Amino acid sequence: MECEPRMPPYRPGPVEDRLGERPCPAALLATFFARQPPPQEYGFEIVGYHRYRNPDDGSPEAVVEFRLLPPGGHGFGPDLRVCERPNAAADMQIQFTYDKDTQRWFDLDSRGATIPSEICETRNYWTAQDIADFADPPQFGRLSAAERGNVHDVGKGAERRAILDAVREANADLNDRIPIVFVVELLRSDGEHAFFRGQVRMRNGGGPVSATDWGECEQDPRDGVVEALLERRHGRWRALKSNRCADDVLLNNDEMQRYRLLLMEE
Repeated sequence: MECEPRMPPYRPGPVEDRLGERPCPAALLATFFARQPPPQEYGFEIVGYHRYRNPDDGSPEAVVEFRLLPPGGHGFGPDLRVCERPNAAADMQIQFTYDKDTQRWFDLDSRGATIPSEICETRNYWTAQDIADFADPPQFGRLSAAERGNVHDVGKGAERRAILDAVREANADLNDRIPIVFVVELLRSDGEHAFFRGQVRMRNGGGPVSATDWGECEQDPRDGVVEALLERRHGRWRALKSNRCADDVLLNNDEMQRYRLLLMEE
């Protein structure tokens, strides 16, 4: 496929999936469209292409950003946007990874939409910082004291107990069925807000909670993860959001940027 930024409507057909390690973004989109075709008669324009190496194993990865072009040039503005007031430069972003064993590219994740009725309502997009973090994931431990500011990992003490009590209160339906404790994976605070991620165990015996007690969720309670965003107001911690279901998204894109230091891996 030619490396053209603006492409006509996609026509289903044979797709070459052995694209090499430096493919054109349009070729990557063709592999995605073969599995999930864009709307009929809509063209598309590539507005961003980012290639990088996975920091863990060095495998090639890429992000392609594109927007749809309505049929007959009936879009809004000079760029013929689907939405009169679009939420982002792109209508959809797709992350791809290259499998060296099969020499094929696969789409990993996406943001945005290709369904015209949904595009205007979609607000969850990767920022330039998010995409940069794919290539070089930031680590809290590498930041300077000035970069960290008031943000700190919460050690043993009153603050830790108060935050965990608030997480337990946010999961009161579960704690009422079976008293629980937490195995902390991440607990970080700036004094006003905090983020918790960890696993749940029974207070008596330390074993995993049964699926019946856990409730209706996609996660297996044996290794299910609980997350919570908390706020300290009038000296008391409370959960603004809490989630123990893998099919739910805890934070929107704006919140992920606002609390970036709290969420950052060690």
